[in-house]
Amino acid sequence: LILELNLALSSAARIVRQARSALSRRTQAAATAPTAAAAALHSELNAALAGILLESQLALREAPPAQTPRLRRLVQLASDLRDRLRT
Repeated sequence: LILELNLALSSAARIVRQARSALSRRTQAAATAPTAAAAALHSELNAALAGILLESQLALREAPPAQTPRLRRLVQLASDLRDRLRT
């Protein structure tokens, strides 16, 4: 925690207020950081999963019959994972 103070121009009461305010901001930032990190990770996973799901669905349309069961399984797994992320 870095706090810049001008001791020549600040009274003791003002220094205490500034220190308390800085500590309060730090505590608030520390409390919101895990939520923000979880939201960012959730967003990245959703974006990656959307790409996987789209590409696997497109591949399923053009796949030869021998590959169809495996691609259907991939689409199903991606859909299940997407549903889990939504809850």
